[in-house]
Amino acid sequence: MADYPSTLPLPEGSNYEFSFGSQVIRSDMDDGMARQRSRFSSHVDVMPVTVYYDDEELVEFERFVREDINRGVSWFNMDLRDGEGLRPMEVRIQEGKYSIKKIGLKWTVTFTLDINNRN
Repeated sequence: MADYPSTLPLPEGSNYEFSFGSQVIRSDMDDGMARQRSRFSSHVDVMPVTVYYDDEELVEFERFVREDINRGVSWFNMDLRDGEGLRPMEVRIQEGKYSIKKIGLKWTVTFTLDINNRN
């Protein structure tokens, strides 16, 4: 599995926002309390991110996506911050999609990460 290049900046901390899909199935009962159970043995969290690159970093990021993670299809390791601090996580770019916009001297790259078994 590839690692996100250590020479590239990580997503900005102020942009962190985790989304949690439903991991529980609930069955209402005719009589008594509803029952709940886990839907999956593993789960994927979702996190939209923004990263700011200069020209050279953008070239490296696009090379990484194209060559190392199969145009965004493959999972890779990336350090992300959560309640436990900055730690490595197994991620992939959702649907391999990302957008690029030039703002001043920096490129703003936005994409959504699938995060495998974060907890």
